[in-house]
Amino acid sequence: MPHKITSVSPGKIILTGEHSVVYDKPALLAAIDREVRVEIEEAEKDKVLIEASKVGLKKSFVITELAEYWRQASQAWEDYSKNGKDKTWRAFSKDPAMVVKASAGLFYAQMDKNGGVKMVITSAIPVGSGMGSSASVSSAILGGLAEYFSLGWSKDKVYEETYQIEQIAHGKASGADPAAVIYGGCLEFQKTGDVKHIQPYRLPEYKGAICLIDSGKPAETTGEMVAMVNSQFSSANSPIKEIIEQIGRLSEKVIKQVKNGRMRWEWVPENERWLEELEVVGNKAKLIINSLKKENICAKVCGAGGVKTGSGMVLAYHEEPDRLQYAVGQLGLSCYQVRLGADGWRIK
Repeated sequence: MPHKITSVSPGKIILTGEHSVVYDKPALLAAIDREVRVEIEEAEKDKVLIEASKVGLKKSFVITELAEYWRQASQAWEDYSKNGKDKTWRAFSKDPAMVVKASAGLFYAQMDKNGGVKMVITSAIPVGSGMGSSASVSSAILGGLAEYFSLGWSKDKVYEETYQIEQIAHGKASGADPAAVIYGGCLEFQKTGDVKHIQPYRLPEYKGAICLIDSGKPAETTGEMVAMVNSQFSSANSPIKEIIEQIGRLSEKVIKQVKNGRMRWEWVPENERWLEELEVVGNKAKLIINSLKKENICAKVCGAGGVKTGSGMVLAYHEEPDRLQYAVGQLGLSCYQVRLGADGWRIK
């Protein structure tokens, strides 16, 4: 057993396919160069000490306590997904430390390990911003613990376990986020029933710069936004179904470009228009996007969105990086300039 290891997972952005990917449509995603790090070292037997300042957690848990937390969270999700009983699941999904505790609990409950560890979790990925924070944290914890206990997990195994946590976190998760952060690079994701198609692509060269602008943390969780769209999608004669189809067709078009070695950005405003018709974009994000549009800068929300307050991160692109930075600065906003195609989950 190693004395100390560091497990790292990147963040991600959905280039196209938000929400539609939940309904078996393709999506194009890319890992980005902002990371979650989990440092794991030996601690008192039968105890797990967790320090995760991003979610305000610093506590020592008995291993059985974490395992029981996982079982209860998993049961709450089962009741929600099969019977529509959402009260208990929503309570878990609103716990800011749920992903951390449930990931550790899943590992200890299913892997029959009792060695104590200390985990220090640091993150450069904002929570609830559309950058894959939950998948990044969960994969770094699960993959890190597997490495620490010398279980020899493949990336496929890390994906399989992380997907279970994503289901609890979001209620109806496609599995796209963990695919992006675990396998890294640029990839197409599509789920058909229980079968997940993950196709990596070489990221085409593109001029200019991409930055992520924070429109504010949504008041709604990702799970609540997914549930909101799903409630409308399930209604008879819902116009939401056609919007989902349109986003799916647009994703197919963009993926075809990438397959052919091109990265064009004319599709970004159309993607944003469909997301606004889906009613997942709040007024603040719309104002930012419309202001950038006047400067010929294309922009879109790149996550589940939010309507009451912020909508998470807005992706903005322009072929002239200085012009992009100037336009964002004129709005009094700051942005993260990101590199697409970062490495996926790994041990350092």
